[in-house]
Amino acid sequence: MILLNLLSFFAVATEQAVPGTRIPLQLQDYELKTFGWEPSSMRWELVDPNGITKYFVDSNKLSATFLRKEGDYWVYSISVDAGYVQIPAFAMQGDWKIRATFHEKPFFVLPGTHSITKTIDTIPVSTGSIFDSLNAPIYFILDLDFSPIGHWQHAYRIDFPVLVAIALLFIIFMIVILILRRR
Repeated sequence: MILLNLLSFFAVATEQAVPGTRIPLQLQDYELKTFGWEPSSMRWELVDPNGITKYFVDSNKLSATFLRKEGDYWVYSISVDAGYVQIPAFAMQGDWKIRATFHEKPFFVLPGTHSITKTIDTIPVSTGSIFDSLNAPIYFILDLDFSPIGHWQHAYRIDFPVLVAIALLFIIFMIVILILRRR
């Protein structure tokens, strides 16, 4: 069973999420078929209607229990709780997706080579009000490519109220400096 229920007030499937809506990143007893490898970690991705990943959360706390073999496939029961993700400020209207990429357990120091990406849920999002966006986070991804030796990615979250508070403190600091200089 997939536990991706949006907030308690989000009971009707036709309602739309707005910026700031929390989406739990949880799976319980999710059946995953692999081609003979064991999943050990995963990446949750929040994807906008244009297919662009806006934020991701890596999770190594994955519980994978082998269930059975079906021909060449191994079936695992996956359970994981990676907290939540929020719809970002000034979100584009449309169907946002929660994708999960399951990765193979690394062999000694070498990374695993196998992975499977599944769309776990689709969330209809409306633009909401300015107040919704002011209480929602801003996301950005820093992507550094060190070809041919490696690739590094990190997702950052900035809460909009914190950003506004920092800007106000900076403005107050500048005003105080200007007042002190005139004396």
